[in-house]
Order: sequence, then structure tokens, then C-alpha cells
Amino acid sequence: MRMKTMMSGMAAAFLLAAGTVLPAAEAGKPWPAFRLRGIDTAICVPTESGFLDEAFFRRLAEWNVNVVRVAFSVDRKSPWDVKAGDPVPPVPADNPMLPYRKNLEGLEQVVRFAKKYNIYVVPALFNVVGRQGDFMLRFKDGDEGYYANVAPVWEHLARRYRDEKQVLAYDILNEPNGHHARVWRDRFAQETVDRIRAVDPDTWIIYEPPPWSLPDQAFEEIEPLAGDRLVYSFHFYYPHSYTHQGIGGYRKPEFRRPYPGMLRNCSDNKPQLWDKAMLEKSMRNVIEFRKKHGVKIFVGEFGVIRWAEGSDRWLKDAIELFEANGWDWTFHSYYEWNGWNPTCSADDPPAGTGDGGRNTPMLQVLTGYWKQNHSRD
Repeated sequence: MRMKTMMSGMAAAFLLAAGTVLPAAEAGKPWPAFRLRGIDTAICVPTESGFLDEAFFRRLAEWNVNVVRVAFSVDRKSPWDVKAGDPVPPVPADNPMLPYRKNLEGLEQVVRFAKKYNIYVVPALFNVVGRQGDFMLRFKDGDEGYYANVAPVWEHLARRYRDEKQVLAYDILNEPNGHHARVWRDRFAQETVDRIRAVDPDTWIIYEPPPWSLPDQAFEEIEPLAGDRLVYSFHFYYPHSYTHQGIGGYRKPEFRRPYPGMLRNCSDNKPQLWDKAMLEKSMRNVIEFRKKHGVKIFVGEFGVIRWAEGSDRWLKDAIELFEANGWDWTFHSYYEWNGWNPTCSADDPPAGTGDGGRNTPMLQVLTGYWKQNHSRD
């Protein structure tokens, strides 16, 4: 329950100086009083329009999903979609959003269908100019990379969506990482918040701390940002070698192990017992941060590769922990690459997008929670 206590300017200033997070005003866009349980996916997918279509939103409405987090990025195959190490073309000063033209069009369609089906939208900035092709941030010391390009994108989006009730929050940067992540945390994240607030005082802002929005490392030294209507987010894929088995650096047979069981978090970790208690232990820093500062927590991404043995058990355990802590969440993923898709079975080919048409054990876990959602009417 949000406090409605009146306090003097002097008292408010004292509390802010002491690091206390003040409750946001009720005006504008209030955070829903009910739990948000939804889907995380991409805006641009291989449909007829090239974007999330009405069939996607119709399906979400059937499941009673009430929020969708969507990835906003530099357009694929545009001049700014470069490979790592290649020079990045300058952005026209008179058209700074040109590198995002298709994504802007797609976001408009997403919001239009979300309004029709009364589903909240959380745009999340993935690849900004300068980041694409070098997601791991392998740039040179002294180079601040793409961080300075983040705030201008949000200034534009904030002007466009500040009065759009369906756009609940802005997730200002997905999984900041690399050895320059402190530059983002200590300078550019706050600058981005301040520049959004200069044009949009009402829409909530979601902050993912570096590195990688991890529940343990990212929440070790984190301090709240200045401002109100701030939400803090982490992504959950622990143990990583289990949830990502068969892809990336986890293709070897040694990583094909069931949950719960003796598993490695990353490829260089020693195996240990991963069960529900271990999942909770890995979230301990987030739990303590929320208790200390009284902030909202949003699990922006979590998921498990669909062919992992025990994937439905892992999913159930993770969501039970989110629910017990009162956290909102969006599952990754549906309608994009189907390796994560709960409508595809473990035996379906690991290619394609869209709806797989299967009522899998993973989907049954998810729909069991989505049906508890507050009515979208």
C-alpha cells in the first residue's frame, strides 16, 4: 500500500539525503495494484508485417497475460547495424532516430494492439547505435562507447509515449555489461533518468544494474538512483549452464544435465546441487536490496531452454520465488526464436518462430499463473 504522508520540503530533502526512497505520487501513471505476469519478446519478428502482430496479442489475451516487455533496437540491416570493430556511421543531426525507423514503426503497432487487448507495454532498449555487433563491450579503455547514445533515444520515446497509459515503464538499457559497466552505473544511467524526467514525469523507469542484470553480482554494490517512479530489475537464468544447455558455450554433452541436480552455474564453475533453495540463495542480494530500500522489483527476463530435462520444475521453482517476494515478471520468450518457446515441445526442431501450438508442461506452469492475473477489462 502506497503511503500518502504529507511532509515538509525540509523533511523530504533530509530523507532523500539519507538514501530513503520516497513513494511516487498517485497522479499520472500509477503502478498497478495487482501483480504483473507476462512475456518478454522482440518487436521485430518474421510475421507478414515484420512486427508482433494481432495474432500474438490475441494469444496473450487468451492466456490472460497483462504485460509484455519488448526489445527496441537499431534496425537490422540498416547502415548502423555493423559488425564488431567496424566503424559506426554518424547519425544525421536532423534525424537522430533514423537508425531505429523500423523499430519505431513496430513499437507503434505493438502499442496499438496492446491498447486493443488492454496489455501493458514495457519497451526495453537493447542495441543502441554503437552497441550492435559488440554486445560484450570489447571497446578500448577511455572509450565510453555507446552510453552517451542512450539518453537521446529515451528523450524521443518519452515525448511520444508520456501520455500513453498503456506504456507503463521504460527499461532504459538491457543487461549493461563489460569492464566499462561502472561508467554506465555511475554516470550515464542517472543522466538518462534525469533527461527522461525533464520531458516525462509520470512513466516509470526500470533500471538494470551491471553486470548483466545478474541477481547476485549486480546487486552487491548497488545504490538507488535519484528520482521517483523507479523500478529495479534483474534477469534470471541460473544455473546458466543448465538453462542454456545446447546453445552458445554449453553445447558439450557434459552440460546436458537435469534439474534439480549437480550443475554448474557457468562453464568454469564446479558442479553443486542446484535446487529451489539454491535458486533462492542466488537471489539473496536482490531480496536484501528490496528490504533495505523499499523499492519495486521487476524480473524482466527469465527462462530455460525448452529441451532441458526438468525445465518445468525449474520454471515452477523460479516463479514460486518471484511470487513469494511480490515481484512482477515477464517470461523469456514467445514468438521469437523458439528455443525458449513454451508452445514447442522438447523434440521440436530448434528453429523457427511464432506459435508452436503445443500445450507443454512449461506452458502449463505459466498459464497456471497467468490465469491468476487481474482482469484486463
